[in-house]
Amino acid sequence: MKKEIHLDEAGTLKNFLTEREKESITHLKISGSINSKDFDVLDDMCTSWGSYDDDDNYIMEENEPPFLKILDLGECEMIDCKKLPNFTYHSKLEEVILPKNLEYTGVEMENTFEDSVFLTTVVVPETLKVFASGTFISCEKLQNINFPENLEAIEGFAFSGCDMLTNISIPKNVSKIGGTAFGYCDSLEKFEVDEKNQHFTTIDGVLFNKEKTKLVAFPCGCKNKNYIVPAGVKIIGDGSFSGANIETIVFPQSLESIESMAFRGCEKLQSLIVPDSVTEIGEVAFEFCYNLKQLKLSNNLTVLREQTFGSCGMTEMEIPASVKIIENTALGWNKNLEKLILHDGLEEIFDFSLLFTYTTKLQEIQLPKTVKKINSGIFRKNTNLKNIEVDTENPYFCTIDGSLYSKDKKRLIAICPNTKKSFVVPNGVEIIEDYVFEGFNELEEIIFPETLKEIGYRCFENCKKLKELHLPASLGSIDFHAFDDCEKLQKVVIDAISPPEITNPPHKSWKFMGDAKNVILFVPNESVNKYRKANKWKDVERIKAI
Repeated sequence: MKKEIHLDEAGTLKNFLTEREKESITHLKISGSINSKDFDVLDDMCTSWGSYDDDDNYIMEENEPPFLKILDLGECEMIDCKKLPNFTYHSKLEEVILPKNLEYTGVEMENTFEDSVFLTTVVVPETLKVFASGTFISCEKLQNINFPENLEAIEGFAFSGCDMLTNISIPKNVSKIGGTAFGYCDSLEKFEVDEKNQHFTTIDGVLFNKEKTKLVAFPCGCKNKNYIVPAGVKIIGDGSFSGANIETIVFPQSLESIESMAFRGCEKLQSLIVPDSVTEIGEVAFEFCYNLKQLKLSNNLTVLREQTFGSCGMTEMEIPASVKIIENTALGWNKNLEKLILHDGLEEIFDFSLLFTYTTKLQEIQLPKTVKKINSGIFRKNTNLKNIEVDTENPYFCTIDGSLYSKDKKRLIAICPNTKKSFVVPNGVEIIEDYVFEGFNELEEIIFPETLKEIGYRCFENCKKLKELHLPASLGSIDFHAFDDCEKLQKVVIDAISPPEITNPPHKSWKFMGDAKNVILFVPNESVNKYRKANKWKDVERIKAI
């Protein structure tokens, strides 16, 4: 069904359409004045629903309404705003002509045409100044779109995942191109830039700033699989190679910085030598480089950022002595990592448990003498780790039988291996830190010392086989979530006369030890009523005297 509508007054589109027409119209042309209320109507006509499969892929219900395919707003003038609102969600749109006075294709944080998988053609007016962030992200069939002369900016992710785009011509007035603006565009073979543009240029189809000191974007479909970055380049830009098919890359000695997401998703990249001139690598810079097997890092890096090498393929990795800080998940999900070399100079390791999450082949780790800060619960998901060693000269940490403690042995930080069925917490330990026993699926028994004062965040969470615990009289506090998912926990004996403080209590509707449906709490005879009245302890339905 086709329909043409002229709006003398903006905001009146709903008066020209029946509910049946909203569902059945395939071709719609609107002229006249249009505003945000009219786009609310178009939202109903463009948004398709569906479901997600087991891999979290969206499956659209193609045979269900609405069926709008062609939307022509070329003779419309936007009244209340010149930014296109988000009026689509998994639309069936194939062709769109945008309003004649439009200046921005979207508003911040709203990816207007995201996942419009049937969209092939978009016509934008000459008034357009900005392709907004994420506007056409994952529009897999988009291949026809004009870049008007007045265009000034292409924001981050604007065309990311547009697989059918083959070449891009940057007009003369464009002064800003955001990170990953053209990432994962598998067919994009080259960039072209108007010779009058004062901000950008190309070398062999690769996009650079005018001074050629920053590589801005590499065409993902470039047939050259082995790329040499030109001498003089100082910065590899944010998301510049995201999703590219390169297999090898050579960096110049002039290079100083590799920005965030620069090589994210370069699944064919096999080896990498980062020159010592590089002092900064941004977050997730090499995430999902599954085939990256050989890696040499700059000796002038000081921080290894979050997920820098997440889900890569290395079997061995050496962190330079210059690195002082390793952030969360910096090496997360490296399933093939067998050997990790750390050097004196390393000072802080944030959340090791996530840093090496699922690095299933790593069996041993040696912590240098300079390490002074480690987040608790390290390696808790590393099922093959057999031993943690600490340099004997380290003034902050030590190990006992392969597990990690503070130097004074008052804090238990990490258990190794995590396949133990029974664990004895040594006498003198006062604090069991966050996550220490979390996810220990084989653990059946823990013996605590009379010195224990504090049990940290989610300490025993998901200990599936844990049935019984005996907590000492010295215990002063325990985390609310300490026993989450301990479904088989049946008996908890606590010798403390006064109910220990329960830390981090959530919403009042949540119950302490709520997952342990059959648990019985045994407390000193004179304290039964105290526990039955105490905040959160009273959540336990069965409280009895020892």
